Amino acid sequence: MDSQTDPKKITDFLYGSEIQNYLETTERLFLRTISEKFVETENQNKITETEIQELKRLYKKYKRFVND
Repeated sequence: MDSQTDPKKITDFLYGSEIQNYLETTERLFLRTISEKFVETENQNKITETEIQELKRLYKKYKRFVND
């Protein structure tokens, strides 16, 4: 099978921009979530261990998604 008929390459070509848009949207959402969380905690002048764990969990989930 050559590169012109490779289903993965065809799918990547057809859906590449949609996937890229989804990744960019996901990244923006992730960054906004983190920044909002830090603004909240900065206003409270503290950050809890639970919030730190939640941020780590979100970051791992995001990195795993982006690296797939």
